[in-house]
Amino acid sequence: MKNQESFFSILFAFIGILFIIIITGSFILAIFTGLLIFFVLVPAIYPLIRPKLKLKDLADRVYYARTEDNWYIAIHYHEARYPRKKALPVILCHGIAQNKYAMDLDEYHSLAVYLKVRGFPVFVVSLRGAGLSYYKGIKKRAHYFTFDDYVLYDAPAIIRKVIELTEAPAVNWIGFSMGGMIGYAISGLGLPESKKIQSLIALGSPGKADYINSKIIQQIIYHPWIGKLFPIKSGSRMVSPIGRIIPTPIDKFLYNPQNTKKRTIQYLLANCIEPINQGVIDEFTSWAKYKKEVSIDKTIDYRKNLERIKIPTLLIAGSIDHIAPPPQVRFVYEKISSPIKKFVIAGKRYGFKEDYGHLCLTVGEYAPEEIFPLILNWLEKYGLEKPKRIRTWIQKLKRRIELNRILKQSIKKSNRQKEIQK
Repeated sequence: MKNQESFFSILFAFIGILFIIIITGSFILAIFTGLLIFFVLVPAIYPLIRPKLKLKDLADRVYYARTEDNWYIAIHYHEARYPRKKALPVILCHGIAQNKYAMDLDEYHSLAVYLKVRGFPVFVVSLRGAGLSYYKGIKKRAHYFTFDDYVLYDAPAIIRKVIELTEAPAVNWIGFSMGGMIGYAISGLGLPESKKIQSLIALGSPGKADYINSKIIQQIIYHPWIGKLFPIKSGSRMVSPIGRIIPTPIDKFLYNPQNTKKRTIQYLLANCIEPINQGVIDEFTSWAKYKKEVSIDKTIDYRKNLERIKIPTLLIAGSIDHIAPPPQVRFVYEKISSPIKKFVIAGKRYGFKEDYGHLCLTVGEYAPEEIFPLILNWLEKYGLEKPKRIRTWIQKLKRRIELNRILKQSIKKSNRQKEIQK
């Protein structure tokens, strides 16, 4: 089952865009007329525009991790250019409504490229329902899946596959937005794969959903049918050709225009945006509505499980992030029990060149020189293979035996000298 939207989705996207333009009242009639003409011609001109916006995959190879429920999760492998000794593999996981391009957009806006150049093997994933991932099973209809499926099926399969490919003893998990939340969840569970995560880094990832105060999001929460009216993938691709020209009401909500270029957003619209499965919408809606982050079957309390995270954890929040405000990321910092943890707010007030919105943390113009180095430093400290305890214990034992031998020889020599003197 491929991740494509139908002709009717494109048609609804067209109608939805026009509807939004009309109700915002922020465009003059001339612009509206021009847009109307443009969207009428989209079916004819889009095939000509698409190749100019389509990005190539920067990865060296693509592997697939098979889940227990027959999804094949695409894993884009970036081979370390000059392998660093003891460097553990790094898994990069995107956020909601995204695919692997969220963290691997182009040569400059790619955390994967940044890390592989500096010696770490990197695996960028597209979760189920996104990117090149596909379902191969008996059912042919679109699947209903939830956040729980990302945690209980996708994440374990990804970790197992990466360890199989690299033969590494453990991995590093880096997640953006929902990808970081998946990192929290899998790290806080008692699964065998949970023990294989050596360090965790989360960018703009809240630990709870009871803070949402946006009127738009609240309307979707209490009226979930609204989210079904606008096919996000088709609509994003239709808007992408004019993404650099026309401002939208949600621009500043998602990113800081002073930190992220319109051209970058245009590429994101054309390559990165994916549909949000209704199951994920339903689960997130329930969390925000009832102020409890629990699994659909009520057996997992994700908020409570934050206390079980004991691995080195780096949390980075954007100072003007409206999706994951700093207090909500700090909540995770205070909740986890790891003795090694760090919380960073990326903004002018804290020594950064510019304030960071949500998307700025991965594709902002200053991210490669301010955010990426923070991640690299953390990996250099806590993302390398640990020396085996048995070997270290044996070395200590051998050293102690050697010292005892030298001490005995010294005592014997001293006693002989005393006898000679007598």
